[in-house]
Amino acid sequence: MPSPWRRIGLVGSVALPAVILRLAGAELRPEAAVVVFGAGVVASAFLLAWAAEAAQVDIPLSSEAPELIIATLYALRMRGEDGLGTLLSAKVNQWTLLVAVCPSCISWAAEAAASTSMPARPRSSC
Repeated sequence: MPSPWRRIGLVGSVALPAVILRLAGAELRPEAAVVVFGAGVVASAFLLAWAAEAAQVDIPLSSEAPELIIATLYALRMRGEDGLGTLLSAKVNQWTLLVAVCPSCISWAAEAAASTSMPARPRSSC
């Protein structure tokens, strides 16, 4: 099991190029931008999750942070429709997943309850 500092170093080494390129204003080809910035977002999400776990704090915002950041960037660039579309798309995806998982959970719970059997008559402890 790697040490926590080794994990932080690994995540930092993946996220740092994205931060440097963003701050420098570098123009990348679309394919390269997807790889570099995608890896940066994933690495940052892992770093945030590890920090929350280390601090023993529940951060519900960590799952919504990427779409909130993207929507904020759209809003700052006066593209409110795109920002609203991003937030709406994220919520639709979350609700779709919830609706898709509910029948599976209900089915699993029903099978677990049906497989639990009780003895026919009580046993004496004498």
